[in-house]
Amino acid sequence: LGHDMDEGRVTKQPTCTKEGVFTYYCNRVGCYHFVTESIPATGHTEGAVVVENRVEPDCENDGSYENVVYCTVCNEELSREKVVIPALGHKPAEKVVENQVAPTCTKDGAYDEVVYCSVCNKELDRDTIVVPALGHKPGSVVVENEKAPDCENDGAYDNVIYCTVCDEELSRKTIVVPATGHKPANKVEE
Repeated sequence: LGHDMDEGRVTKQPTCTKEGVFTYYCNRVGCYHFVTESIPATGHTEGAVVVENRVEPDCENDGSYENVVYCTVCNEELSREKVVIPALGHKPAEKVVENQVAPTCTKDGAYDEVVYCSVCNKELDRDTIVVPALGHKPGSVVVENEKAPDCENDGAYDNVIYCTVCDEELSRKTIVVPATGHKPANKVEE
């Protein structure tokens, strides 16, 4: 009689990467004969690009992300490409003044001019500026330690000049006032 083969059916579904099987069975009672044909693998179906593992760049460090494509059927990863995002670079803010030390009459002062990044606040530049000492500012002459002369002893006084800013004594000159000497009075009889 020969075999009376049916129209066949899929007995194993193909996948993206593996072949499937199509099987024909004999319709005759008691006959278990069958024939198989292979069904080609379907191949992957690419999905849209998915961004993964994103790291944002900062002022000094590159960032990155990965463009990944998966199969929409089996979810297998088909490709992965790393993309580098260049570092942004620092953005200098306006100079600020720090560590101010005022000059005095005899000592230099100083301050720092500092530039920070307006994004990450990292110090980008620092210049120390020296402010020269101001020097003393002499005031008016002040008379001190006055001692009046008498007939036999010299008198004296000091002419002193102080700084009007720091009160430091700048000069002291002692002026001697000669003794006045005796002045005879009228004769007196004793």
